Amino acid sequence: MQRFNSAPSTSPSDDFGFSPSVNASIRDNFNGSPQEFQQGFQAMSADITQHGMDSNVFAAQYPQETAQMTRAYLDHSDEIMTARDPLMRASELGNASRVKEILTFMPNKQTDEENQA
Repeated sequence: MQRFNSAPSTSPSDDFGFSPSVNASIRDNFNGSPQEFQQGFQAMSADITQHGMDSNVFAAQYPQETAQMTRAYLDHSDEIMTARDPLMRASELGNASRVKEILTFMPNKQTDEENQA
């Protein structure tokens, strides 16, 4: 029984490491366990940082896209890791169109450094 004015409790199977609303969106769009999500999200976090963003802020702003892109990282890791811009490729494979639009106009620090070398 839930008390009045209390937040709904989340079971450990619903905890992806974010706020309840972000967890709910990720759960609805990820189709996997929190452990599986964390594995893919950790791999993606380095690429998010390469674009000058904080991975936790990214997930909070784009929870649905984060779930879709993390699933893409897990399902297509070789293709994504060998892409010129792994985060862009993950957004394409994950059908994360809002993120893809943003990345189009954001510099990739690693690519910029390679171009200057």
